[in-house]
Amino acid sequence: MSVAPFSPIVAADLAPRIFTKAPPAPDNWSGGYVGLSGGFGTGNSKQTDPGRGPLVPGGGGGGPPPGDGSYAVNGGLIGGTIGYNWQIARWVYGFEGDYSWADISGRSDQCGLSANNAHACGTKLSSLGTLRGRVGYAVGAAGNWLLFATGGLAVGEVRGWDVLTPASGSELRPGWTVGAGVETKFAPNWSAKVEYLYVDLGKSALFDILPSTPETVSFNANIVRAGINYKLPVGKIPTGSFSPEPARNWSGLYIGGHVGGSSAGSNWAFQRDDWWIIRRGTGGIPFARQTSVLGGVQAGYNFQLGSIVTGIEGTWSGLNHKTTIASPYYPDTDTETAKISNIFTIAGRLGVTWDRVLFYAKGGWAGGEVGLSAASTSGGPSAWNPGSKFRSGVIVGAGFEYMLTQNLILGIEYNHIDLGRANYTAYNTGADTTLTSVDDKTKLDTVVGRLSYKFDSLGAVASR
Repeated sequence: MSVAPFSPIVAADLAPRIFTKAPPAPDNWSGGYVGLSGGFGTGNSKQTDPGRGPLVPGGGGGGPPPGDGSYAVNGGLIGGTIGYNWQIARWVYGFEGDYSWADISGRSDQCGLSANNAHACGTKLSSLGTLRGRVGYAVGAAGNWLLFATGGLAVGEVRGWDVLTPASGSELRPGWTVGAGVETKFAPNWSAKVEYLYVDLGKSALFDILPSTPETVSFNANIVRAGINYKLPVGKIPTGSFSPEPARNWSGLYIGGHVGGSSAGSNWAFQRDDWWIIRRGTGGIPFARQTSVLGGVQAGYNFQLGSIVTGIEGTWSGLNHKTTIASPYYPDTDTETAKISNIFTIAGRLGVTWDRVLFYAKGGWAGGEVGLSAASTSGGPSAWNPGSKFRSGVIVGAGFEYMLTQNLILGIEYNHIDLGRANYTAYNTGADTTLTSVDDKTKLDTVVGRLSYKFDSLGAVASR
């Protein structure tokens, strides 16, 4: 029996086996960014009213309704954007805030046809802000294309008008938005996008078309806009280790105080007397804006993500803003007074930082105490004093902060506060004992200086 000679196999004679797997998508999208965008919107606005019911004592009876109107709105908008993305494989998650100056408006000359009372009416959106989440998927060999869906909160300044009496009103109104878009990287830190948003700012009463007849105005729009974004350099967040000159860290809890000035205005619409309205106009009394000093405290929490800083803040401001004017209709006998005090806010903040410097925008809920009163010497002294009401509304603003030390932060901030519309009703005292009802709209603009103390994070405290 013979055995074939054994021939060892030399490893070099074998072709090497190479195992490969598809590389993950490049991490192109993670980080903070700022940008500009502009576009066009088209949608619909509708004005409705409940018709003229019985008036309060001192007025006449009911009558035919003023009628409704529905019409298209369209126009352009342009503004700025700030946001932050996280990328996991090819999925991209993030949040984005933006603010735009807008001129999306429309009108109809056939409002009131349902009451055989044709006349002109219209609506205009003059500003729009959104705070949205984004979810996207990076496509293409290099992952440089991002398909995304988005949705969240929207707030806009809506104005409605009607020539019937005439009458008009405006408010900063909250709503919602959803949409989708595509974004592409065309340079290491630059991207361009096109997106669609559906914006619905709901409906609310903006003015009284007749006494006791509020006019409700709705607004929605389909917006297409293009934009360009710049990805911010990745910032370093300190870990708490000792350094003679540590990197500035905005994360953490802070408290502080503020002082500054406010400019406020009101607009009254009387609802007492049908004859008075018809003979004298709508009864609308605009209060010239007056200034006042205010001061208060703030507390909040910031969370830093690279160059992006997001957070939430609550404030209280005390002021004694009191304005008394002579009635434009009975200037020799009547005076009206509006008083504003105790402004509260709870708002989200979103900003971008360069070491010691932080620029931010904010938006959220605002509430305040507003009191109305009036006095008359016509036919014997009388007074109308329904007291004060706590009103809810919205706040939008922006500010700048500078970190003096790791714990002391100096800043300046501007805010626009809209306390919405409220009705005040009371019996007059004195010679005139009739019932008076007034709708009031109040808005404030404030500028304050701020000083805050930021508490050390737990990591920084533990390292000492």
